[in-house]
Amino acid sequence: MTKETFDRHKLLYGTDNIGQIYGPKKYTIRMKGGLQTNPILDVNLISDFNNVCTGEKIISSLVVSIDSSARLADTGTWCVIPRFHLYRHHARIFFNFIGGSCKLPLDLSTPMRFPEGFLDENLPKFNELLRELYAVRSKKLKLDKDHKPYMKLELPEEQFVDLKWETIFVEAGDLFCRSHWIPHFELACNSHIPFITYQVGYYEIPKDFLGSYKQRRLMTALNLGYTMEEDREWEGARNNTCERSHRKRIGDNSMFFYIPENDEELEFAFRVQCIDAELMFTELNMDPE
Repeated sequence: MTKETFDRHKLLYGTDNIGQIYGPKKYTIRMKGGLQTNPILDVNLISDFNNVCTGEKIISSLVVSIDSSARLADTGTWCVIPRFHLYRHHARIFFNFIGGSCKLPLDLSTPMRFPEGFLDENLPKFNELLRELYAVRSKKLKLDKDHKPYMKLELPEEQFVDLKWETIFVEAGDLFCRSHWIPHFELACNSHIPFITYQVGYYEIPKDFLGSYKQRRLMTALNLGYTMEEDREWEGARNNTCERSHRKRIGDNSMFFYIPENDEELEFAFRVQCIDAELMFTELNMDPE
C-alpha cells in the first residue's frame, strides 16, 4: 500500500480516484510440488449477485520470488486469457446456463471456478462466434438467429484476434496487473525457489466513500490488524487470530506458512497463509529438503 504502487495504477486507470478500498487482498506462496491450479475468475461471469464490483477493477500482484532461470512451465507463474474482459458481456450470454451455446453449470460464487477442461474445450467455439460477429459488422457475413442476442453489444476492437491462454514471464520486482474479468490459473511449481506474490485490488472510489461508514470500517480494520474481505455489505473484516497465535508461539521474527485444519480455516487460508515451514516439517517428521 505504497505511493509508488498507487502512482503506477493511476497511469493504468487514467485517474487518481482509485484506492484499495478493501485493503490488502492476499499473498501467495507456491513451493516446490505445488500443482497446477484450476482456472478461476475473480468475479462471477454469469451473475452479479455476489460480485462486489460489477465494473472494472485492477488486481495487481507484486512478484517477490520466482526462479527466472527455470523453465517457464516449472516456475508456478500465471496463465491468463488476455483481452477476455473486453468480451465479458458476450461471454455472459454465450456461457450462460440458460440459453447459452456452451452452458456453464449454475454457480453464483465468487471467485468462480471453471469446470476442469471447460475453457480449453469451449474457448475455440467462443472465438468462432466472435469472428462471425466481426464479419457481420463488416458485412462479410449475413446476420442469422445465433447472432441476434449479441447485436446490442459493442465489438471493442478494430480487428478480432483469437482469445487464448498465455503464460506470463515475470521476474522478482515485477508488478503484474490484470482486470478481475480475466480468467487465470497458476502453473505447477517444480522449482526449489518458491513463487511468492503479494496481491492488491484497486477500485474506483465511489462518490459516497470518503468520510463514510465504509471508509471508517476499513481504517478500523487495518489499524487493528484485521484482514478485510471483499464483501458487498462491508462487514467482512476478520481478526487474523491464526497468524497472531502462531506468532506468539514461535516469535515475531519468523516467516511462516499456515496450514488449515478444517473447512472454515481453509477458506481463510485462501487469503492468508502463515506457518513456520521448519516447524511444520518437524511436526510431520519430514526432511525440510
